[in-house]
Formats: sequence, C-alpha cells, structure tokens
Amino acid sequence: MRHTAPNSRSANLRAINIVVIALTGGCLLTSCGTPLGTGVQAGWAFGKGEGDYKMGKYDKAEAQFRDTIRISEDSPVLWMEKAKALVRLGQISEKRGRMEEAENDLDQALALFEKNQDSKFIKSNRLKVRTFWIEALHTRSAQLRNKPATASEADTLEAKAKELEAIK
Repeated sequence: MRHTAPNSRSANLRAINIVVIALTGGCLLTSCGTPLGTGVQAGWAFGKGEGDYKMGKYDKAEAQFRDTIRISEDSPVLWMEKAKALVRLGQISEKRGRMEEAENDLDQALALFEKNQDSKFIKSNRLKVRTFWIEALHTRSAQLRNKPATASEADTLEAKAKELEAIK
C-alpha cells in the first residue's frame, strides 16, 4: 500500500484547479457557459504559439495563433485569448511586410480590448492581458506614424498606452 501525505491529494487538486482556471481565463464551466475543454484548448494553442513566436518560428506560431482564434471564435468569455493571438498575428504580419493584414489584426485586437476594458483581467493585469493591449497600442501607433495624415490617431493610441502603463 502506497503511503501519501494526507494533504497531497488536495494539494494536487488545488494545483490542477489553478492551471485550469488560468487557462480558461478564470471562468468555471457553470459561471461562463463555455465548455471547459474549449478554454483549455485555446490556452494551450496560444501557449504553444507564444513559445514558437519567442523562438522566431513564425510559421508555427502563426498556425497556433490562428487555431487559438478559431477555438475562441464562438465564446464571448475567451475574448482575451483571441485578442492576444490577434496581437501576435499582427506583429508576425508586420515582420513579414503584410501591412494591411497586420493593421487589420491589431485593429481587431484593440476593439476587443476596448470592449472589455473594465474586465478584472485587464485591471489586475492577469495573464499579462494589459501588457498585450499596450503592445498592440504601440505597434499600431508606429504603423500609423508611417502613413500621411494619421499622426493624431497615433497620438491617441500612444496616450492610451501611457495611461495603461501608469496603472499599478
């Protein structure tokens, strides 16, 4: 008979719950109406894509971020996974010179962040959601500065980024 500490099982369950809640954006199946597997799949796809992105494997990262968006598409509570994936897709497209696609992805991400700006995830910077919003603002602002007659729009985005950076 295997001997385990009396609290090891409950500690393991707590650890699993923390991971599941983190991957699903803090939502439980009954409170958000999103199947638990969907949140885990979206979080997993984004995590794999983020790893590939940071290693410069942009083809693989792009595929994972597109999977994240596909998985998150029908779920209003997985907006942050979709928004983060759109930010990274916009950055990849920009690196590859696909400026129209980059602008579209970043604009979609910024619209999701604006729509959900009162979210507890942004206010607490959970899962670095606010960091992605700031990255999207800076990237899109830089794109606008390269176009004639869009400097004021770029200034507006930079002001929003500074506002978010000042939040503790």
